[in-house]
Amino acid sequence: MKKLALDLENIHTREELSKSFPELKKRFESVVDLIIEAKLYKEAHPEDLPIEEGEEGFFLNIDLVNEMKRIHRIEGGKDLIEKAQREALIRLDAFNRKLIKEKLVEI
Repeated sequence: MKKLALDLENIHTREELSKSFPELKKRFESVVDLIIEAKLYKEAHPEDLPIEEGEEGFFLNIDLVNEMKRIHRIEGGKDLIEKAQREALIRLDAFNRKLIKEKLVEI
């Protein structure tokens, strides 16, 4: 997440965003990989207590949100970011649907 925020921080124009598109797409894929791994771990280890997010994580999230908002204000920025996220979000949605389906079968 920190790398994604730093990547976005260095983008100021539509041209820079277009050039950064492949790397941003990879970053979004990596974020989804991490989310999936965390959910799988949580399913396999329900007895583990959740890890509380510290102050650093809170500020990182704010920084990332602010950078995303800024990128959205660049002409065409919202469309390019959504395009970079699309495949990762489709994969995350499919994973979540599969997880829900498996839980329903268990009941």
